[in-house]
Amino acid sequence: MSKEYSLVWDLDSIYSGGSSSTELQTALKENKQELDQFVQNVKDWQIPENTDDASTFLILINQNADVARVLLTASSYLECLASADVMDERALELAALVYQHQSILKTAEDEWYEKFAQISDRVWKEILQQNGFEQIAFVLNEARTNRKKKGTKEVEKTINALSVDGYRGWSDHYDTIVSKVRVKVEIDGEIKDLSAGQALNMLNHPKREVRQAVFKAYSNSWQENGRLFADTLNHLAGFRLATYEMRNWENVLAEPLSINRMEQGTLDAMWNVIREHKSTFVSFLNRKAKLLGIPKLSFYDVEAPLVFQGESKKYSFQEGAEFIIQQFRKFSPKMAHFAEHAFQNRWIEAEDRDNKRPGGFCTDFPVAKESRIFMTYDGAPGTVATLAHELGHAFHSYVIRDEPFENTDYAMNVAETASTFAEMIIADASVKEARTKEEKITLLEDKIGRSIAFFMNIH
Repeated sequence: MSKEYSLVWDLDSIYSGGSSSTELQTALKENKQELDQFVQNVKDWQIPENTDDASTFLILINQNADVARVLLTASSYLECLASADVMDERALELAALVYQHQSILKTAEDEWYEKFAQISDRVWKEILQQNGFEQIAFVLNEARTNRKKKGTKEVEKTINALSVDGYRGWSDHYDTIVSKVRVKVEIDGEIKDLSAGQALNMLNHPKREVRQAVFKAYSNSWQENGRLFADTLNHLAGFRLATYEMRNWENVLAEPLSINRMEQGTLDAMWNVIREHKSTFVSFLNRKAKLLGIPKLSFYDVEAPLVFQGESKKYSFQEGAEFIIQQFRKFSPKMAHFAEHAFQNRWIEAEDRDNKRPGGFCTDFPVAKESRIFMTYDGAPGTVATLAHELGHAFHSYVIRDEPFENTDYAMNVAETASTFAEMIIADASVKEARTKEEKITLLEDKIGRSIAFFMNIH
């Protein structure tokens, strides 16, 4: 039997003291000085005319990475604090400060990239062949190409400055509202006062009457702030449209396609395949309704577990962790060792308690070369697979931890490939190890149901 794993993560190994951390304050103060120096160095940097200037260029690259690395670590730390305790207002205040610093950095980078675009093709090619540039040549080329597609220096400076109260501000506004959402519902004769995250997990309850009651209360609670959520979404969209107009972009997908390094044709081909084959999942949902004994699925039935005898199977956190490690080991001992390390060193926040945000994520701390996983674990097979999913993200970051910082900024399409692969290792293993026909059907339904999110919810 391995050591009992904690459901509460350790953040003190990153910065001790939570949102009152003096270590964090010192790091941000020192980083701001380095940021200001980087901004000035970018202004002073002369456009290279030959490879003699390559060494100065490389110094700037390393300085940029050092500043960005600390800001990302601080941002991740504060995101973890605010997610684990929605009442931690100090964490939100500090996050706003970090956003401001990131905006300043982004403006300096755009000015720097604009100078990239002015370097002659011949000199640019020669510089990238110098020592220190080979490993990051792709990223530098991409930054140079993408900068040519954006607005003027003044336009990009304005966009970056306004993004603090635009993209970031409205996103924070949403999180603030969510922190106030309470769901009061009667379950088995007892009135429960749930956070949004706790209520969301209850929508997977095996009893339909419980799911129905929670869904009704959950919907009513969100509806109370419906206008505020609508304002948030509208202003996020409005900021994006204004940004596109300032850059003279006409395709609404211009930025996500660029970020994910995709062509429009690739995206269209993918969705066409999904559109052609979605009927398979419609048949699956119709069959699920019959197995649940209802004429038609409601929203709160889509992710409901199939229970044939008694209660659905539950894994304690310890059991779930050991199952993940065991199944990872069959595929890759290195992957299993990493997962074990993450559990032993408390990289995971999984406790089911009040005042946590809904949902789950994995975030990186590049200074420490570590990750942290946030979720609310309820013991269902689905949450075991979700935990494996997030560990897939963390393992991805672990594998590339010693790459140049510039090469570690991958997009969601790549990120979700790694995590979904890890998730499927567990889902497949669960089905194979089922002891009865009924258990196998239950686990197979959970596995197929995960595709609904990709092929039905998103499309």
